[in-house]
Amino acid sequence: MKNLFSLMLAAVLMLGAMQAAAEKFSIAVLPDTQNEVLGEYAYQNMMVNRMNWLVANKDALNLKWVLCAGDYIDWDTPDHIHYERGSEAFQILTDGGLPFMISMGNHDSLAVCTGGSACPGDTNANLRNHSLWNTYWPVSRFPDLRGTWCPDDSVNAYYTFTAGGLNWLVLTLELWARAEPLNWAETVLAAHPEHNVILVTHAHFYGAVGFDVTNGGYGNNTAVYVFDQLKKYANLRMVFCGHGGTHGYRTDTGDNGNTVYSLLQCYHQGTHNVTRIVEIDTENGSFYTYIYAPNTDTMFNDGSELTVTGVDWVRPGGGTVEPEPEPEPEPGQLDGPADPFGDVSVKGSVLRERGDVIRFEGVPVQAELDIYTLTGRLVASLNESYFSGGIIDWDGVNLEAAQVKPGIYVYVLTDADGNRKSGKVVVR
Repeated sequence: MKNLFSLMLAAVLMLGAMQAAAEKFSIAVLPDTQNEVLGEYAYQNMMVNRMNWLVANKDALNLKWVLCAGDYIDWDTPDHIHYERGSEAFQILTDGGLPFMISMGNHDSLAVCTGGSACPGDTNANLRNHSLWNTYWPVSRFPDLRGTWCPDDSVNAYYTFTAGGLNWLVLTLELWARAEPLNWAETVLAAHPEHNVILVTHAHFYGAVGFDVTNGGYGNNTAVYVFDQLKKYANLRMVFCGHGGTHGYRTDTGDNGNTVYSLLQCYHQGTHNVTRIVEIDTENGSFYTYIYAPNTDTMFNDGSELTVTGVDWVRPGGGTVEPEPEPEPEPGQLDGPADPFGDVSVKGSVLRERGDVIRFEGVPVQAELDIYTLTGRLVASLNESYFSGGIIDWDGVNLEAAQVKPGIYVYVLTDADGNRKSGKVVVR
């Protein structure tokens, strides 16, 4: 059964390569992970665990990129052990074929010393000294990097990729940016009008508290000033940040009427390796996001889960992205066999409360529904004949009649002829 599940999961996850250009895809955003490098146990149980989970579920989530909003370490030491641990952990993503970027936080710099205190000397000069950073994060570690403000310095940089039929640009900008890299960032946005720009910078806003209106005593421009300069560009769509608070969401209107969606994830956790997943649906103009901790298999029920609709993604030429047309059959060519699951639809694919159900409609007669964890453990098995009418309802209860933990699950529908259809659902 385990081998069967592995084959089915692989089949589900290969659908991403077979779907139309406007497929849904995901990005993962890492919060301030500084507590995860303080000791070997935390490092293995939290940071390494998360990286392995992301690689293992790359296909399940159709995960395209991993973004880190900074403070991935707590402070530097003579043996650079925090840098070493972080570098080794992110290498797991590289080895697993997952592109990533890191935005530099104050704790990642030479301005913060042991215990989180300020290092001796000029705080601003220490913050802008990127020599150690570039020892561990040279531009050569980022194959998708397309440009930098300074040569051989990855702190202020941009990356591009294509997903969901659209062009994307990830811009990382130094904390409380100076005028020169900010001016450079403006030229990047201006030169890529057909890209959806995602800004990743350490400090931006603090949830309900609002914008960061200081420079933290480190000097140079405030976060709100930086944002005011970049929102002049119609292609700015999303901002991810950390530094303070736990989680937050806000929208702002750019100078050209474009809505900018900002998401905070910080937490400073010492127990859960919190990870934000953002599933982007370019075809329907929406995104869905939630916070999940792989090491404890916990979906956070703290208001961080959001579904946002009406998103006006930037499209090439300003129009819509049409999928490739199906080729016309040759004269006399017979149609292929009908899809036995062509009428299947999943209602309420996110189970939020006890008493709710995830409903599978249009199910073939006597079809079996099996629910698995992402690790391949069978948790539920149901049959259409029990419900009848082409319907199967799953209430989130497992084989032991207990409520399953919040998380992501894979379903496998099997009809009487052995045909199968797979997908994923979420339990909150």
